[in-house]
Order: sequence, then structure tokens, then C-alpha cells
Amino acid sequence: MRSIKRRFACFSIEFVLSVFLLGSWNPCVADDYLKEFLTNACDAGSMLFPQMQMVRKAYIHYFEKNPTSRISSISLNYVSPAKPFELMSVSSIPEVIDSAEEYKVVIDPGHGGIYEPAGATTGDHWDEFSRRFLLHYNSGAQCEGLSEQEWTLELAQKISHILDLTKTSEGFVKFIEILKKYASPGKIKRVAVNCELTRYFGYTNDPQKNEPNSNRYYRLFDSPWSFSPQTDTASNPTKAFGRISRINHLAPDLVICIHNNSNNDKTVRGFTSVVVPHFDFFSRIQAIVTNKGKLSDAKSIKLSAGKNTQIRKIIIDTFSKMTRENLNKVIADTFTYFTGVRAFSNKFIGFRFLMVSWPYNTESFLSSMILFFLRENSINELFRRAGGIEGFGGDNFYASQELLRFVRFGLWKDYASDPASFLKIMGLKQKSAGGGKSDEIIGRLGDPFISDWAIPLFVNAVTAYIEVGYISNAQDRALLKKKQDLMAEAVAVGIYSLFAGLPIKSNAEIEAPKGIPLDLKKYSGKSIFPSYLRRNLPAIPIFGGVLNVLTHPGG
Repeated sequence: MRSIKRRFACFSIEFVLSVFLLGSWNPCVADDYLKEFLTNACDAGSMLFPQMQMVRKAYIHYFEKNPTSRISSISLNYVSPAKPFELMSVSSIPEVIDSAEEYKVVIDPGHGGIYEPAGATTGDHWDEFSRRFLLHYNSGAQCEGLSEQEWTLELAQKISHILDLTKTSEGFVKFIEILKKYASPGKIKRVAVNCELTRYFGYTNDPQKNEPNSNRYYRLFDSPWSFSPQTDTASNPTKAFGRISRINHLAPDLVICIHNNSNNDKTVRGFTSVVVPHFDFFSRIQAIVTNKGKLSDAKSIKLSAGKNTQIRKIIIDTFSKMTRENLNKVIADTFTYFTGVRAFSNKFIGFRFLMVSWPYNTESFLSSMILFFLRENSINELFRRAGGIEGFGGDNFYASQELLRFVRFGLWKDYASDPASFLKIMGLKQKSAGGGKSDEIIGRLGDPFISDWAIPLFVNAVTAYIEVGYISNAQDRALLKKKQDLMAEAVAVGIYSLFAGLPIKSNAEIEAPKGIPLDLKKYSGKSIFPSYLRRNLPAIPIFGGVLNVLTHPGG
């Protein structure tokens, strides 16, 4: 805890110097430059400072002097270049509405790499202040010969192969036949979907797995490229960009994070989404836990029955019901979100907004924190993470639930076509399968996990985070092994539907997908910035870009 206090002391010095430097600076520039980025910021309960306006003015002045400036390009490691679309007409097919719409989706197959403990040269969550990794590297679950990192990669590759059909006229004709398995009669909109993966290898087949620091290709967050003093820095970069930075660099319309779940209780099975709540949720929890803003020791938190009741009410008000998350987990995530410290254990896991190469990391703690929480209070994050078609969770949760509805819908149709064969694969008989109920046969769509998980939080794109089955459950493992092709097809159709919409065949025996497309136009705004999903702002350190603007106003 003492080291954290020392860091904050340094940040306080930086803050005072920043105020002094910026206090006398008064550029007369129109506010339109930051209309979208800085409006809709909440005042109550937020961690924004009164000096927010000075950072705002710095950005205004910077963009006046550097209207075309953009963050420098970064190495994408394993990410391949996008392939051009062949948007030929398919209007000769009666059921197709021709369209020139193109979309980009990034699929993140969970994990990859090899387990590493947290240390000076191994782990994840690299902290520039302490110059070490703060957490171990998680390589994913394994059970009975099934590996999560290998299964998710295989699924992602199959989804990408199916979506490639949308990019040519001949391929789209084949894709229509897949859509018809899920769609009721009606017009089908032609869209092209380009698909990228955050990794194209797992540890077992990675040609670079024997290199030192090979986990640099798989980590969530940025880390040093090498820990060897003999490394030739002239031919190698100094930083290895994590999966989150690479996703943001690709500027996708949609991100799909694919994982398998695991549980010590081997009877637990089914499909689950992950919800990262909006700032307002965390802020309300924080106000209760920390006595309306008074930060207490994260290790010594003791909640009264009354406070527990208040937190439960916030969860029910936000998510319509209590979820499977316990209160301690929600409180721990809230502390991490605001302070980087896990409540109860008092473990520091880092300021994660400083571990990503993106517009809100200026390499200065103060300005980065202000920019990050400005972003968190923006209307775009409200769209992504609150309200929406499901009633809560925003576009992120709707996209997650919709993809899982497509997976379950496809599995149920497959079961209905030949129940005996389907049950044989799972080692079940009709009597032991719950009388033919969908939840007992293919697994239920469970309550979402509430979490502050990294990719849905630190990516500027609609992000679906799906847990496809429990690798620890025998029935789910059988589906994962034998029905992977069908699941890939269902997810690909779901991705298409999220872009174009799809009229879905009704089925009284299972919850069908809604078939409603995402409204991505609302992220465009009306400012000089590109769409929120395409935004690539320059990072401006307090000591660096902004300071140069101050000392060289005509430069």
C-alpha cells in the first residue's frame, strides 16, 4: 500500500505542475472540436476534476494546430491485413436486397499462450511503474482432453471462413442457403463482413513458441517486447501490443470474445454472457461502500446488513433480477474499476487504462485518468453498456445474448431433426433428457456474469462476450466436440443478423433470436471526429504534446 501512496504523491506533484502550466493558457477556440467527446459527462458521483476544462482546452487547441494528426500505426503481430471486398451485384436473386454496406468484425478466441506466474518477466498486466507483471497469465481451461484455447481458436477460424462467403457474389449465394436454415421467408440484405482474429495460433502449434517471452503475442495488455539486454532494438520494437490494443487499432464495428466456462460443480452447464456495467452502476456501488466518496482501506471493508440490502437493490434495479454474482465480487470489481485495487484482498492489479495503447493513454496518470473517465461518462459508453434492447447491458449485452440465442436455436433445430442421434452423442436417453425440454438437452441460457472484464471495457466497439458451454460438464463437452461446425455456422449467422437483421423462424420450444440489427449509426455523432467505432485520437501527454503546444503555440 505504501508504494501506491508514493505513486499518488508523484501524481499530485504532476497535477500541481499541470495546473500551473495550464492556468495562464487561454486559447480562444470554438468548442465544436470536442462536442461529442466531452458532452454528456455526469457530474454526480464521478471522479472528474474541476480541471477537466483545462484538458478540454488543451485538446481543442491541439486539434486547431494539428487537425490531421493521428496516433502512429502499431505492429499487429499475428493480425493479417484485411482482404478487399468484391461487391458485385446479386440483385438477380429475388430474395436479396442489394447493398454496398461493409462491416468489420474482430473475433478474440480466448487465451492462447502458456501459463505463467506473475513476476518480473512473466505474467500479464505489465505495470510500467513497478516494472513487473501484476497478475499471472491465464492460458485457459482444460478438461478431459479438451482445451479451451484450442477449441475457441478452431471455432473462430470456422466462423471467419463462413463469413468470407459474404465478400463475393458467388459466396453470398452459398451464404443465403445457410441463412435460410434460420430465417423465415422474406428479403435478405446483402452485406459484406470482413473478419479478423486476434490470434491465429495456439501454444501447441505456434511456430514461435520456443522464442523467449512468446506470451507477448497472447497477453491482453501491452508488455515489453523482450527482457534480454542483448535484444537488437533497432530491428525489434520495444513494446509488444496486447490483444486489446490490436483490437482498437483495427477499429472494428463488432468484437466477439469467445470462451468456454468451467466449474468445480461438474453438473453446471449452459451458455452465459458477460456484462460490464456502465460507469453509473459502479459509481452507485462505490458511494455505498466508500461512504459517498471517502476512500477506505480496500482490505478492511465491512458492510452492514443495510448496505448489503442497498447493493442488492442496485443490482436488481440495474439488471432486473439478482444474478449469480455475489456481493463481494461486485464490490471487488468496483474497487478495481476506480482504483486498480481488489477489495478485500487489497491486491493491486494496476491502472489498466495505462496498459493499453489507445487514445486515452497519454502515459501521464493524471491526464489519462481524466480522459478515461470522460470516455466512461460519454453517451457512446451509455449505448454500449446500459439500457438497450435487452433492457440493460446496452448493445454489448444484446449482441452477446443474441449470438447465444442463435447457437441454442441451431442446436435445438438439429436435435429436433433427429432426437435419438443427438442424444446418443451426449450419452443420454430421452427419459433422462428432461422429457425433451431445451434447457435439459442443450443447456440453458443462464443469467449473465457481472464483471469489469477487460476487453468489453477497454475497446471502442460493440463487444459480445460469450461463454459457450462448460468444459467441465460431460454433456457440454460432447456438444463442443461434436457440434462445433453447427455452432460456428450459428455464430456467423448471428453476426450477419447483428449487422443486417434477419427475420427468424418462430419456435415455441426455445427462445428464438430477435433478429434485430444493431444501430451503429448512433455512434457516428456530429463532430469532426470519426465514428466512435473508428476513433483514433492522438495521445497527448501532459508533459509532451500539450507542453509543446503551450511553449510553442505557433508550431
